[in-house]
Amino acid sequence: MSLKFNGVDITRVFINGVEQKTLEFNGVSYFGKRYSLTKNTSNNVVLNVNRTNSPNEHAPIGVVEVGNTIYYGDAITISVTACTHYINPKLYVDIGDGNGIIERTSPFSFVVQNNVIYYGTAIPDPSWVTVFSGYQAFYCSDVLTIPNLESGGDIDITLSATFTDWLINIYTEEETEGTSYYDSAFRELLPTTLNGNISSVSISRSNNQIIITFNDAWDEAKGFVIYESPVEVVITEIRRRQTWKYQ
Repeated sequence: MSLKFNGVDITRVFINGVEQKTLEFNGVSYFGKRYSLTKNTSNNVVLNVNRTNSPNEHAPIGVVEVGNTIYYGDAITISVTACTHYINPKLYVDIGDGNGIIERTSPFSFVVQNNVIYYGTAIPDPSWVTVFSGYQAFYCSDVLTIPNLESGGDIDITLSATFTDWLINIYTEEETEGTSYYDSAFRELLPTTLNGNISSVSISRSNNQIIITFNDAWDEAKGFVIYESPVEVVITEIRRRQTWKYQ
């Protein structure tokens, strides 16, 4: 909790020339010296910071976002998990004890006594092998054959789709091109679906073939018919998970 004087936050308190890191009244802490929480560039991980306890009566308990205030005496826990398709997450934290940023076991719990810096990393899961990389566009339902692609095993795909709708007057049959919609997927496991407003594209796998199915759709709206269709699908990467695992 911050301490204010005439509506202005007080961030440092000295008594007899000595800086105080906490102030208490009747056994309750109402002031804690503020410290910064800095997240350095992290790769392929999700980092979570939680305050589990604080000497400040009104300091919020729970998730602490980057930029939030932490206080002297706060009990903090930082944990790291790898993103999808990444492994071996590592956590690095500097708690201001003079040891600098060092690797910590996740979850890492400590009591705030200084500024805190942290970050995390993870490496790609080597059990995933790229079987297609490039630019392959489709303008209708079609099949992409991957030579020598073994049967079985998980397949993931990176692709994008464009959808366009047309407004059709049911009396004059006049067509007016309307809005375009976009959807994409990054290393999404098959089967998967990309969606426009009402139409979609389905992506599945059969042996060594990737099957792209365009699903048109119709809707009615006060004298008009809305017809929407996928107009383009672009595949840029396909990967297969090998049966062996990284140790």
